[in-house]
Amino acid sequence: MATFQDILIYLLIKYRECYDKSPTKTKLLKLAYLGELSYFRSHRRRLTGVDWIYYLFGPWTKEYDRVLFQGPFELEQGSDPDIEARFVRLMHGVEEPHFGFEEKIAITGVVSDFGAWDLNKILDYVYFETEPMMEVEERGDRIDFSVAKPAEFYKRREISVDKKVLEKIRKKYKAKLSDAKEL
Repeated sequence: MATFQDILIYLLIKYRECYDKSPTKTKLLKLAYLGELSYFRSHRRRLTGVDWIYYLFGPWTKEYDRVLFQGPFELEQGSDPDIEARFVRLMHGVEEPHFGFEEKIAITGVVSDFGAWDLNKILDYVYFETEPMMEVEERGDRIDFSVAKPAEFYKRREISVDKKVLEKIRKKYKAKLSDAKEL
């Protein structure tokens, strides 16, 4: 089982590699939650041992602030005075944690799938489209990852069309396009 600190370090390293910047404190926390969820969907076991709860509006763990302030992280205030965003970055010289292939896939996948999303889009997704969050009822409730659907549920199915049917469709639309007027 991975440590929560190592997950955050790896997320920050991969985020910097992909986007050449640091995420906000809130975004990093949501990416960590999504990494935990992604890993659980694929392996039906938890990535870390931290307790996630429904706090304020979404998933949170008390370990987050403790690890951020005791670990090799720096918090930096954003440049816009109207926005209270704090960015998280690694201190210099922090080495990449050693993970197995499965852990790397889960975390790297989350960074590539969700890292470019703006914060509000990630928050909406986490709050309203992930099964563990949709199942909690009251603030303070523990988040239960076991309600997550397995990864196979989300795999894209291959669609095949008979070659004769496909050719018939192509001919139909080519004929319609040849009759279309130019704009």
